[in-house]
Amino acid sequence: KNAGLIVLLLVVVTCPFIGGRGLLRGHDRGLFGTIFLTVLGSLLLIAAGLCAATLLVLEFLLISDNGKLDNPFPLALSGGLAVTALLAGAGI
Repeated sequence: KNAGLIVLLLVVVTCPFIGGRGLLRGHDRGLFGTIFLTVLGSLLLIAAGLCAATLLVLEFLLISDNGKLDNPFPLALSGGLAVTALLAGAGI
C-alpha cells in the first residue's frame, strides 16, 4: 500500500509539470503532430496529474478526518485542482 502511495505522489508531482512544460515548448512536428502529440498529450498529462492529486488528497482526508466530513470529495477536488495548477504553472 505504501508503494502505491509513493507512485501516486510521483505522478502528482511529475505529470502536471511535464504537461505544462510540453505546452510551452515549441515543436516542429507539423500541424497534426503538434495538435496530437503536443497539445493533447500535454493536456492528458495535466488531467492525469489532476486525477492523481484528487485521489491523494481524498485518501489523506479519509485517513485524517475520523468520519467528521459528510462528503470529502469536493474538498479533495479543490485541493487537487490547486496542486495541479501550481505544478502545471511551475512547468510553464
